[in-house]
Amino acid sequence: MTISPDILDLSPVVPPLYGKEPRGRRIAFGDVVRAAGMRNVVTLPNLPDIRIHEGAHDFRVPRISGAVYCVSEAGLPLDNRARSREILRRLAYGFFDYAARETVARYHRDLKRSIAAPASSAEEEARLARRALSEAALRIKRVLREHDSASIGDLAAMTGMAQPNVSRIVAIMAQSGAISVAREGRRVVCRLADPPEISSETASARPHR
Repeated sequence: MTISPDILDLSPVVPPLYGKEPRGRRIAFGDVVRAAGMRNVVTLPNLPDIRIHEGAHDFRVPRISGAVYCVSEAGLPLDNRARSREILRRLAYGFFDYAARETVARYHRDLKRSIAAPASSAEEEARLARRALSEAALRIKRVLREHDSASIGDLAAMTGMAQPNVSRIVAIMAQSGAISVAREGRRVVCRLADPPEISSETASARPHR
């Protein structure tokens, strides 16, 4: 199974420690979300208070107004997008921050929908193509029942379909045995295939009603 590179790393996160005083420079939650290529889906009066510090461990500082998340610089990628995604990963699965978890969860749901959509579209297109082919074949059969035989050009004129489409559908119908095709001079003439003959033995074996 191939994992999309856009899926956030879900490997375990080392739980943060507890601290008494926040350290590091503050970064805005919205800026992190945008840099990570996601969108903020929560509306809270107080968004997470995030600090980036040079220590070796993540730690949380409890406060009445809301905890301060002090994220260690250690292990953060240099690339801004990857760095922001790693910060969100730690917030969501290490600090268990509500805003980060909701944002990441929505991102993954949207990603799954975008991956599944092409397959659904392809299935729908195939279904419509089969339906169109079936309807075109019925129109051709109807003409052949009324006229016994007809050329490709005649079928195109009487069904209102383009001649190349008629030729393609006739070829498919001939392969399936629904019609027979024969060349008469420069014309390709189509007829409904004769039903299989029933032998006298088979006929006598059938129950009478």
